[in-house]
Amino acid sequence: IDWPQILASLKDAPDGEFADLKSSDADVTVRKAGGTLFINVDERSEDNATVEVTLPATIIDAIQIDDEDRIDIAALLQGFNDLPGGDLVRVTAPDANVRIWVE
Repeated sequence: IDWPQILASLKDAPDGEFADLKSSDADVTVRKAGGTLFINVDERSEDNATVEVTLPATIIDAIQIDDEDRIDIAALLQGFNDLPGGDLVRVTAPDANVRIWVE
């Protein structure tokens, strides 16, 4: 997988819906709006968990992957300095809630 090419394509892609997948297990939507990538997963099982991932362009820019598919964590952490406040990941389920955000 050419991760740098995929990330560059995501960054350069126009706003819009990239995928809307429905299965018996979950519904998955991937879209881009205002330069931000949104990934939403709605589980259809009895747990009915939802996962919402928000990747601002500054995070996509900060993800640097080497030839061995390793992420440069230092560059990624530096990219967090430029993030606007808000949720990055939110998981909601009947028995637990998880939230990762930037203030």
